[in-house]
Amino acid sequence: MRHNIISYFEETTQKYPSNIAITEGDKEISFKDLQYQSQIVASFLIENGILDMPIAIYLPKSINAIISFLASSYSGNFYVPLDVKSPLSRVKSVLETLKSDVIFTDKIHATKLKDLTDKKIFILEDIVCSKDINIDRILSVLDRKIDTDPVYSIFTSGSTGNPKGVVISHRSVVDYIDWAIDTFNVSSDEVIGNQAPFYFDNSVLDIYLMYATGARLVLIPETNYIFPAKLIDYLNQERINFIFWVPFALMNVANMNILENKLPKYLRKVLFAGEVMPNKHLNYWRKHLPNCLYANLYGPTEITVDCTYYIVDREFADNESLPIGYPCKNSDILILNSDDKQCVKGEVGELCVRGSSLALGYYGDWEKTKTAFTQNPLNKYYPELIYRTG
Repeated sequence: MRHNIISYFEETTQKYPSNIAITEGDKEISFKDLQYQSQIVASFLIENGILDMPIAIYLPKSINAIISFLASSYSGNFYVPLDVKSPLSRVKSVLETLKSDVIFTDKIHATKLKDLTDKKIFILEDIVCSKDINIDRILSVLDRKIDTDPVYSIFTSGSTGNPKGVVISHRSVVDYIDWAIDTFNVSSDEVIGNQAPFYFDNSVLDIYLMYATGARLVLIPETNYIFPAKLIDYLNQERINFIFWVPFALMNVANMNILENKLPKYLRKVLFAGEVMPNKHLNYWRKHLPNCLYANLYGPTEITVDCTYYIVDREFADNESLPIGYPCKNSDILILNSDDKQCVKGEVGELCVRGSSLALGYYGDWEKTKTAFTQNPLNKYYPELIYRTG
């Protein structure tokens, strides 16, 4: 039984040590080097007694950020990606909520943090240069971790505008990634074109598919999304065949009619989530790339990225709505009415989710946790939580 996401990465590194794990512009790193550098950072954390706590990651989307994520997991901690473009007031609010003493950043961004917090600011480049690895200590830490320990927390503003840290366990990510690999037949042949920033949970699929399968993860430069023609050129340059994007990125290509003149010739799998995908724009993509697999995924951050999916298997009119589909494996969907009864066909209700995909709760906020994660009213026999999507 898999109880820690590191087991994915260890198995993949043993199988494909020399394969490129991540491409970032003109930089790239193999699985073996990614393992080596993240274990250096993990050893640093363990030797300094930094265990079982949130590690704030104040880095742009980069190889270094993923080194920090892996190091957090190797050392028995959990990581919290922060948006380096976010107002400093929000960053300060998140750091105050975390009550963690540790922030990872780089030399460029460290100056912004020094006037913001008195927490320990570690410069990743300096730690990696130490080259000290204590693999015995790492293995000892991992040996005592269990699958309900947290692996990451992503802060969302929610309806109140106040940051809420959604805490996700190793078990939830394992279930999600195993489902995705089986459902979309993901292998080491995949070249994943990452669009989502790391503080947005869509990125979880990209990162952990790389860990688990040996697929190459390409961090597409953000500026390419401003110029859709350049974006398609980049997909071809990197031979990207798998994407999981917010619909807006796909819609922008369609609105500018880019595919009329150039096609992403390696693309085979097109997944999307995060907002409604209009069939008008999806039909444009399906017309020009009819042999691709298209899938609509849906779910809030609180249920580990997605709880339903729909593989597009028929024609839709431009004005039709795209279904959110079926529950992901090991998740269950309930639609409850105002009396907390199961809705009948045609009745409007609230979508609720049960299963191991549920978050552990909101970091440091039991009151909000108890409001969103409540007793399943349909289960009268033993305690079971559901998440109410609202």
